[in-house]
Amino acid sequence: SLPIALELAEQAAIEKYRLLSQFKRDRKAARDWGESLLRNFRDDVMCLNNLAWTILTTEPLADRDIRLAVRAARAAVKASGAQAAYILDTYARAMYAIGWVDEAIRTQQRAIKLAPPEQRKELEASLRYYRDCAAVRSELGRVSRTSQAER
Repeated sequence: SLPIALELAEQAAIEKYRLLSQFKRDRKAARDWGESLLRNFRDDVMCLNNLAWTILTTEPLADRDIRLAVRAARAAVKASGAQAAYILDTYARAMYAIGWVDEAIRTQQRAIKLAPPEQRKELEASLRYYRDCAAVRSELGRVSRTSQAER
């Protein structure tokens, strides 16, 4: 049926991106393919989210295109109306990846509120991680300011 064919096409498109990035290590081809996915699947929440998740989580990925991941995650949030927990979870991970830890925390909190009970434990673990990172960053900032003041 058509929905199954579309889902398979999306999966194949994401897999092609992963293969270009992970094994061929062809930055330009991967970027061009990723940009074409953003254009051609701009309203497809699952495809956009899966592209962002693939970029953010695939190990090892020779060249992680964080900008593309952020754009795909942001587009997925927009296309979903910011009402899907798993989409917000991916966006929070993208925000964390670019160092916007406070935004990652806020987004993850929204994801938890929207998530069904069986998904909350995993989302809460990510939230704890982001909060721990924020606390360490804050502590390191205090230590740095103190040592600079002592000089």
